[in-house]
Amino acid sequence: MKTFNLLSIGQRGVGKTVFLAGSYAESHSQHQSDRQQLWFDSQDIQVQGNLENILNYIARTGQYPPPTMKVTDFSFSLKRQWLGRSKTLCHFRWHDIPGELCDIHNTDFQRMVLASHGCCVFINADALVHDAAYLKMMEDVIDQVAAIASLVSLNNLKYAFALIFTQCDRLESSAVGLLQVEQNLQSLITRLDASKANYRRFYSAIPIVATAGSATIKPTGAAAPLLWLTMELRKIYQSAPATLAKGSMQGLSPLAGTSAVKKLPGLNLPLTNRTYPWLGLAGLGLLGAIAAIFFSFEHLTPSVAQGAQKQIREYEQVLQRDPNNSTALIKLANLHIQMSQPNQAVPLMEKLVEQDPKNLDLNLNLAQLYELTSQKQKAEVVYDEVLVQEKSNLTALISKAMLRAEQGDTEMAKTLFGQAEKAAPDESKPKIRNLAQSTLQ
Repeated sequence: MKTFNLLSIGQRGVGKTVFLAGSYAESHSQHQSDRQQLWFDSQDIQVQGNLENILNYIARTGQYPPPTMKVTDFSFSLKRQWLGRSKTLCHFRWHDIPGELCDIHNTDFQRMVLASHGCCVFINADALVHDAAYLKMMEDVIDQVAAIASLVSLNNLKYAFALIFTQCDRLESSAVGLLQVEQNLQSLITRLDASKANYRRFYSAIPIVATAGSATIKPTGAAAPLLWLTMELRKIYQSAPATLAKGSMQGLSPLAGTSAVKKLPGLNLPLTNRTYPWLGLAGLGLLGAIAAIFFSFEHLTPSVAQGAQKQIREYEQVLQRDPNNSTALIKLANLHIQMSQPNQAVPLMEKLVEQDPKNLDLNLNLAQLYELTSQKQKAEVVYDEVLVQEKSNLTALISKAMLRAEQGDTEMAKTLFGQAEKAAPDESKPKIRNLAQSTLQ
C-alpha cells in the first residue's frame, strides 16, 4: 500500500492546523451524509486526540487555537466507499509545521522537503487582498515553492502542489475577492507555470459558528485539497512513490567535458559539478534555496555542524589578525556554506575576487554565490566580466542564459545558449541543446 508524505508550507498563523481539523471534519461529515464516496480517516489514537483537542478548544473558547509551536505528524488513510464497503486506497502523512520553521536553513524543514511527494501551500486570502504588506511577507514562501517546482521540472519528477487560500469567508464579495487573490498572487502562478508544475487552486472557508451555547467550525472546501492531492499522487505513482530527494538524485547526471568551475586549492564551494553531481550543467539556474537544502541534507550531521562552528570561530580569529589571508577566507566561506549560511560567504568571496580579479574560478564562484543568495543582477555582472576575459566560458554562458530566460529576455538567452553549444565539446552539445529547448519553450 502506497504511503505519501505531504509537506505544508505557510507562514505562522495562516491556518494550517485549523485547515487540517476542518478538512478532516468536512470529509467525515460528507461521507456520513452519503454525499462523498472519498474520505480520509485515521486509526491512530494520538492523531484522533490531537484533532479532537483542536475542535474542543474551538468549542470551549469560540476562537481558533494559537499557532502550532512544534512539528506534529498526522497519519491518515484515504478511503473509498464502493458497493457498500469501504476500501483503503493509500496512506498519507501530513507534517504540520510551525510557520517559523518553514525556512530552508532549518534542518527539520530540509528533511521534510526532501522526503515529500507533494505539497500544500497556504496563503491567507483575506490578508492578500486587504494587507498591502502581506505579499512582501510572502516572498520567502513564494521562493521556496518556486524552488521546489524548479527542482521538480529540471529532474522530470512527479510532484503535486495544492495552493490553498484560507479565510475566504472574510472576503466581502466572493467573485471580486477571488479575482483580487488571483491578481495579487500572479508572481507565484507565473513561476509555477514556467516550471510546468502540477498544481491546483483551492479556496477554503472555515468560519466559527455558535450552536446551542457552544461553538464549532463550519468548513467549506476544506476537504477537497487533500482528497485531490492524494488521489493525484496515487494516479501519477503507479509504482512505488519516489521522494523529492530520491528522484532528484536520479534525475540528472553531470556533463562530461564541460568547463565547469575548477577546483581551487582548499576550495569546496557547493557551486560546481564536483560538489553537486545531480545539478551538472543543466542545474546552473536552479534556485539557491534548493541548493542550500540539498547541501545541508547531504553533508551536515549534528556532530559535523558542531565542528564547523568551532572552525568558523578559529578562522574568524585568523582573519582578525590577517584580514587578507586567502586560505582563511576560502575555508571560512566553505564553512558558512556547509552551515547553510551563503549570505555570510558572499563578502568573503568578494574579498577574494578583489585580491585576484583575473581569477575566473573565483569570479564564477562569486557569481554562483550571488545566485544562491538571490542577487541575480550582481551575478549577471560577474558573468559578463568572465566572458570579457574568456568569451567561450560555458559556465558563464549557460548561467547568464538561464538568468536572461528568467527575466523574459528569450532572444538574448537563445543567443547565449547558441554560443555555449558552439563552444562545448561534441558529447555535450545535445545536452545544452535540450536544456535550451526546455528553458525557452
